[in-house]
Amino acid sequence: MQYLLKWQRESINSLIEEAIREAEGKGSKVLSLGLMNQGEELNKYGGLYVQRKPEMKMKVVDGTSLAVAVIVNSIPKGTTQVLLRGKLTKVAYALVFALCQKGLQVVTVCEDEHEKIDKSFSSKSVSNLILSKSFSDLGLTCD
Repeated sequence: MQYLLKWQRESINSLIEEAIREAEGKGSKVLSLGLMNQGEELNKYGGLYVQRKPEMKMKVVDGTSLAVAVIVNSIPKGTTQVLLRGKLTKVAYALVFALCQKGLQVVTVCEDEHEKIDKSFSSKSVSNLILSKSFSDLGLTCD
């Protein structure tokens, strides 16, 4: 419940910062924030702590890279194309980037989604991003 209350953010972030200091003091290399301990509104997906302590050697991650790694590593060998559907979230953008870097073609059906993804990366980063109209034959819509 406290995560939904704006006036609790400072208190929550103080507890998280204390845990980060403790983990770094014990020699941890990476600290992954739990689902409720991250978010744009709460602490900029952990970026707040990096801003406050730029000399920190430990990495603070929010789980996005883990989710992307699980998805990318579950794609069968020999796959050359992946159809992207669904809401464009932080994980979706990271997934597109990782798939394109791996040499897989990422196919989008919706022109607006394609443009949003394309604009968020350099053209070289997402050179395997493809807008396809052929999937519309399958009844996929952009609504």
